[in-house]
Amino acid sequence: QKMLSQRRKRVAVLISGTGSNLQALIDATRDSAQGIHADVVLVISNKPGVLGLERATQAGVPSLVISHRDFASREVYDAELTRNLKAARVDLICLAGFMRVLSAPFVREWRGRLVNIHP
Repeated sequence: QKMLSQRRKRVAVLISGTGSNLQALIDATRDSAQGIHADVVLVISNKPGVLGLERATQAGVPSLVISHRDFASREVYDAELTRNLKAARVDLICLAGFMRVLSAPFVREWRGRLVNIHP
């Protein structure tokens, strides 16, 4: 009961591919029997055209492609990720098959709010 009175956690999912774990997260957050007090509110892919982006679209979850190839360094790329994550007011970030190593400043910024899973 206490949980129901609290705001649901806003989760961003970072992907690089098919998004099978993304789909599991979306499904779990929408199944009240799971008791997960969170919503997937943003999907970010570092690769355009991947199936995970289609999964986000089908679920009605906003998505972005932020290609690491468009940035001069890992730190500049990660700063752009952070800008978009903050704009979406995310509470948690799930790296679900996100095939990029994140910079130390990014990890420090989001410490305690990052979950890394791999298929």
